[in-house]
Amino acid sequence: MNIKLAVQNIKFGQSIRWKLAAAFIAVACFVALFVGVAIAIQVQSIERAAQLEAAHVAELMADTVTDGNTFKPRLQDYITRLYSVQKRDFVIVDANQMGLADAHPDEVGMKYDTDLGDEVGKTIHDGRIRTFIEHDGRSPDVIRQLVVPIHFGATNMGAVILEYSQIREALFAEERGEFYLIVVCGIISILLVALCGFSVARRIAQPLQDLKNGVVRIAAEDYTARVVVTAHDEIGLLGTAFNRMAEDLGARAELVEFNNQLERKVSERTRELGESAIAAANMMEDARRQGEVIERAHGRINYLASYDPVTGLANQSLFLERLQEKLLSAKDEQRKHAVFVVDIERFKSINDAFGRKAGDDLLRHIAERLLQVGGGETHRFARMGADRFAITAADIDNAEQVGRYVEQRLDAVFRAPFLVAGSELRIAVKVGIALFPDDGADADTLLRNAEAALKKAKGTGERYVFFTAAMTARVVERLALENRLRQAIDKQEFVLHYQPKVDLTSGNLIGAEALIRWNDPKTGLVPPGMFIPILEETGLIHEVGRWALHKAIEDYLNWRNAGLAVVRIAVNVSPLQLRNRGFTAEIEQVLGVDADAAAGLELEITESLIMEDVKHSIASLQAIRSMGVTIAIDDFGTGFSSLSYLSRLPVDTLKIDRSFVNDMTATADGLALVSTIITLAHSLKLKVVAEGVETEEQSRLLRSLSCDEMQGFLFSRPVPADIFETKFLALIANAA
Repeated sequence: MNIKLAVQNIKFGQSIRWKLAAAFIAVACFVALFVGVAIAIQVQSIERAAQLEAAHVAELMADTVTDGNTFKPRLQDYITRLYSVQKRDFVIVDANQMGLADAHPDEVGMKYDTDLGDEVGKTIHDGRIRTFIEHDGRSPDVIRQLVVPIHFGATNMGAVILEYSQIREALFAEERGEFYLIVVCGIISILLVALCGFSVARRIAQPLQDLKNGVVRIAAEDYTARVVVTAHDEIGLLGTAFNRMAEDLGARAELVEFNNQLERKVSERTRELGESAIAAANMMEDARRQGEVIERAHGRINYLASYDPVTGLANQSLFLERLQEKLLSAKDEQRKHAVFVVDIERFKSINDAFGRKAGDDLLRHIAERLLQVGGGETHRFARMGADRFAITAADIDNAEQVGRYVEQRLDAVFRAPFLVAGSELRIAVKVGIALFPDDGADADTLLRNAEAALKKAKGTGERYVFFTAAMTARVVERLALENRLRQAIDKQEFVLHYQPKVDLTSGNLIGAEALIRWNDPKTGLVPPGMFIPILEETGLIHEVGRWALHKAIEDYLNWRNAGLAVVRIAVNVSPLQLRNRGFTAEIEQVLGVDADAAAGLELEITESLIMEDVKHSIASLQAIRSMGVTIAIDDFGTGFSSLSYLSRLPVDTLKIDRSFVNDMTATADGLALVSTIITLAHSLKLKVVAEGVETEEQSRLLRSLSCDEMQGFLFSRPVPADIFETKFLALIANAA
């Protein structure tokens, strides 16, 4: 009775609900603070980046507007043309702050005095770069200006004034989406935290109230009290423990009643026979033995409720329960999950031929091998029926990975024969596959769809079938192509084709690019776009790329030793190769075959690849360049590299992407963009190569823009090594 009163006086859930709500409110406040700090840091970073880029452009202009100790002529024409291309406000003033050239020609000859604090004069005096806000009565907008001195020796001849408001606004425009995303994510996070807090508080308080009511009923000796368990967290475990306690107390009450009845019978028997002590002892022994039997039976029943008695693996009920828990975790972490249903073919025939015991032995052997392949993770396997097993696989990236899993793991289980009843049996299986979340959002649906896929596999004769038919065909085709590529490496079916690079001024051959081709005996030459991505995905690009480097150097040295013309060979580098920490050592090994090898090699690396990890790229390229190998940035203009980084990169050549070359003859903006790239490259002492040149008009325009080299179908398509030798190298040698 005291227990009952104590429990009734407890106010479950109230303090817990408010404590949890307070905790989640604190988390929401932290999220809001974090969002504010993130926005402030982002704004500061954009302002600094805009100033750095503007300073770099202004310094380049300051270096180009003077000729010794005098300003170059026709500065106004230069500024006007530059303004039409870049749409930026430039002003050049002399040492007296008088305008020499201006994006607004009507202000030339006037003293620049719209900088409060005389920032321009200070810069001309001490040579320091400054920024200021221009106060111009003609425009209400805030105009941010940057001033850079123009030097001749130790003398400051004047200054370049550049409006960097547009650069700043462009950077803010690029990052606006991130600002909105940060704010929206912060608001959503706060709402989710609030909703989650109140939901969790309610979910915790209600089960505790149910537990209180159950305890009151138990205190009143009502041992039928149970609580509904809806979750598998700590409160759910507490509810499960309470239910077990209620069952135990009920069993004990029954045992007490049984003992009471037993004592009455013993007393009656004692009075009847006069041998109460012996009779009581015998009856107590019987009761003890009966209790042991009941306890063993209870344990066996619990085991059989969750496990298969033959293999020791989980049964369907336990498998689904575990799978559902994994799917909840996979959903939160946005990971894929796969379920396989494996059917043993002709199992009934094995049972009929060798007996049921032999069939059970076979099932045990299969279960043992599954556990060996799975690293002993018993929770991933289950026996679903007489001749079926179920398997789960986590952290699946794509369907192709699932196909490889089936090929490799199940081969490891069923490739070797099984020894059953003194005979070796080779077992074949069919597999049905379903993927989470594509084929089902819960365990029951996923298993049902995997069984449906198994039915298709048995009907079509395929070894494994996905629930989605198109996925099966794609995986089979992809795995077949992977196998053919591995065979192509072993059979040396890869070849190099060479595309010439010519000097735009003289028209002479000065280099070539080595391009990998796959000479498939069945289909002929395979386009690179069909096999290069697969080589990179499977990691085979390391071996093929290493072969391409060796082959290019081998061809170069053979041509050199034969007395043919010597031209540098450019070889493309895959992203996986450059990210490999041992790539520099590979280059050193390739060049080690001959002292002249480095003079014949150039590495082409895409701009976007360099920008992925600028520090690592600079370190690797500096090490390679120190060996005598030249470096070219391929597809320049598509990777959004910063001008400050470009000036630091250890490269020799910029290759203009073919898309810009095509646009050059289509629009004036396209032509201006190519002209700007060439001018920028030459100011950094870099050569410029135009890719994809296919027309005489493109060649003429590039020549007029002082582009150094070109490469494209206009001069030659990529050709095999022997044709390149006879058609180009031999002719040059003979002409010499």
